[in-house]
Amino acid sequence: MEVAPGIRVIQVPEENVMRPVFTDIYLVGDRELLMIDTGEQADRFSQAVFKYLVELGPSFQVTQATVSHNHGDHTGGLRWVRETIGPKLRAHPATIPLVEKKVG
Repeated sequence: MEVAPGIRVIQVPEENVMRPVFTDIYLVGDRELLMIDTGEQADRFSQAVFKYLVELGPSFQVTQATVSHNHGDHTGGLRWVRETIGPKLRAHPATIPLVEKKVG
């Protein structure tokens, strides 16, 4: 859903009752999108991202991805995102070694 001009959020329902109701994956931009966070390494996350991108249509492309911090519910989908969507991964220099471990 578009929450502000050029800012979209994919809300993935949580299965763990100890977490908030949703994990949010943000897409920022008009046509070339920056993905912020990727969700967990679980099918429900990759399926939600894939479904949303299909709904947006082929004129929207995720060209870059980053993570807000190194928790599994933010970085777990990095490998799938890189292998399936192919954006350039961006991270703070101190975070790069941690992100590289997630993507193999």
